[in-house]
Amino acid sequence: MHILIAETFSDAFRAELAAARLPFEYLPHADRTELMAALAEAEILVVKSRPAVTRRLTEAAPRLRAVIRGGSGIEHIDQQALRERNIRLLSTPGGNCDAVGEQAVGMLLSLLRNLNRADRQLRQFEWKRKENKGIELMGRTVGIIGYGHTGMAFARRLSGFGCRVLAWDKYRFEYGDAWAEQASLERVQAQAEIVSLHLPLSDETRLYANTAFFRSFDHPIWFLNLSRGEIVETAALIEALHAGRVRGAALDVFENEDFNTLTETQRYELAALAQLDQVVLTPHTAGLTQESVQRIERLVLEAIHEVLLMAGA
Repeated sequence: MHILIAETFSDAFRAELAAARLPFEYLPHADRTELMAALAEAEILVVKSRPAVTRRLTEAAPRLRAVIRGGSGIEHIDQQALRERNIRLLSTPGGNCDAVGEQAVGMLLSLLRNLNRADRQLRQFEWKRKENKGIELMGRTVGIIGYGHTGMAFARRLSGFGCRVLAWDKYRFEYGDAWAEQASLERVQAQAEIVSLHLPLSDETRLYANTAFFRSFDHPIWFLNLSRGEIVETAALIEALHAGRVRGAALDVFENEDFNTLTETQRYELAALAQLDQVVLTPHTAGLTQESVQRIERLVLEAIHEVLLMAGA
């Protein structure tokens, strides 16, 4: 069964495919024209966060049986187009959830203990010990909105800090566990001191964190988003930060992550966030570690073998 790999994978990953005598074509840097041509023979398409698997792209692949997404998030894949052709879609969200959970804790600690600001000041020979007095994470109430792989990974790590974790997930039932208590959204809004989003991007969640969202909490919160940038309305977050409704924010994702195509408004908003001491920013690195890359590649290999087994190959 012919496999088309349209993103960057390690030498070790490709060596395993070759050792298993699985025919594949490796085109990590192909432009759209090259990719469309290669799809004519593809039966399994392997992607990561790109390329976008559109209806037009699938129409160029008459033999396609499965799309395998290395990583989490499938908003760039036209699922309806796949369903219409009975093309299987497999993803590997468990591959990087531990990495995201770790970074969420790290960014939260940086917010509460003013680590980024203190580091920056000290590098400028400014000794501001009292001004950087922090707040302990121990015993805080944390609200997790979206309790899937990454939400659970974050909750597990918060247990070591004695946090009370309230989880709300619209799409799940009976999901409370040893690390988080199932709660209503209203309860999260009333009790959470820290709120972290772990939602997939969809038409329903796009700009979910808007002005009404930030005004819905009973008291000021610390806010984290390590899911997808388009879930948060940046202007609303900036307004909430200035108004004191958000005490601090940690963002790993942004509405537009292609800095070559930033609009003037997006450039202004990013600059506004960067000027605030109570904001921590990272360039979508939460799920990117040496270990997560290896886990994702292992899960992609398992997914390929699953497709082959189902096909009787």
